[in-house]
Amino acid sequence: MSKINQRNNFITTLVKVPKDNFKLLFDLAPVPLVEGVWTSSFQVLSANKAALELFSSQDRKQFDAWFPAFPSKISTKVLLELLSARVKGDFFEHEIRLPTMRRSHVYVSMRVAYIPAEFASGPQHVILAFHDVTEVRRKENFLKKLSQLDGLTGVYNRRAILQRLDEELSRAKRYGLNLTCVLVDLDNFKKVNDQFGHLSGDKYLRNAVASIKQTLRKTDIIGRYGGDEFIIILPETSLEQAKVPVNRFLQTPSVNGEIRKKDVAIRVSLSVGISAFPTQGLDTGRDLIKAADQSLYLAKTNGGNQCHFYNSDLHQLPNP
Repeated sequence: MSKINQRNNFITTLVKVPKDNFKLLFDLAPVPLVEGVWTSSFQVLSANKAALELFSSQDRKQFDAWFPAFPSKISTKVLLELLSARVKGDFFEHEIRLPTMRRSHVYVSMRVAYIPAEFASGPQHVILAFHDVTEVRRKENFLKKLSQLDGLTGVYNRRAILQRLDEELSRAKRYGLNLTCVLVDLDNFKKVNDQFGHLSGDKYLRNAVASIKQTLRKTDIIGRYGGDEFIIILPETSLEQAKVPVNRFLQTPSVNGEIRKKDVAIRVSLSVGISAFPTQGLDTGRDLIKAADQSLYLAKTNGGNQCHFYNSDLHQLPNP
C-alpha cells in the first residue's frame, strides 16, 4: 500500500473513532496532522509532532503563531474547490508548495477532512493531513530540466529553445514588447572537426557557448538549434538595442581567433543573423527563425565573421 493510501485510510479512520481515542491517535500518528477551525483564516487547535517536524517548528507555540497564514498561499481557484467539497461534506485533496520556518519550501499533498458533527465545534472544524512529496517533485523537476538541455553544451536543446521562443513571442505580443531572435553559426566548425577531430570540435563548441553565455544578460535565453547553430532570444530588445550584446560576443576571444594543434591553426569566428518583433510579416516563432536564417545566410556567403539584420521593407539592414 502506498504512503498516500495509508494516510488516506488513517485519516478516514481518525475522524470516525470515539472521542476518547481521538487525541491519542492524533498525537501518535506518523502522518503530519493539524486540527483547526478554518474560516477566513485558520485557527490551530492542535498539531502533532509529525506536523511540527514537517514545517521545521521548534514547538507548538511557534507553530500556532506561524501556521494560520498558510491559506494565503493557496490560490482562489483551489479555495473555491475546497469550499465546494466542504458544502458536500467530501474529502478534499490538493498538492501545494508551502514555506517552512527555515525559509525553505516543501511540496505537500494536503487532504482536508471535516470533523463529524458529534465531535465538531462547527462546520469549519477540520483536520489537515499532509504527505511530503518534496523529493518526488525535485526529482521530477530535475528530470524535466535534464530533458530540455543539450547534452554537449548544457544550453536548451532544439525543442526547448523553440518552445521558449514561442513563449517569449506570446509575452511580447500580449504586453507590446520588443523581442529579438539571434541565429548564430560557428565559422569553420566543420574544418575544426575534420582536421583536429570531433573531440577538439566538441571542446571548441562548449567553450564558444560558455563564452557567449557570459556576455548575455540573465534574462536572455540561448539554445542549440542544431549542429553548430544556436538561437539566442533577447527579450524586450529592439534591433538597434541588439547591436550591443551581439558586438560583445562577436568580439569574444574564444570565438574570434585561432584554434591551434601542433603546427596547424584554424581561424574561427561567428556569423550572425538577426530578426525582431514587431516586424511586418514576422508573426510567429517560425517566421522569426526563417528571417534570421536568411540574414545568417548573407553573413556566411559574404565571408563570415559578421552580422546581418533582417528588415521586411529593405529586406536587409547593413552590418552594424
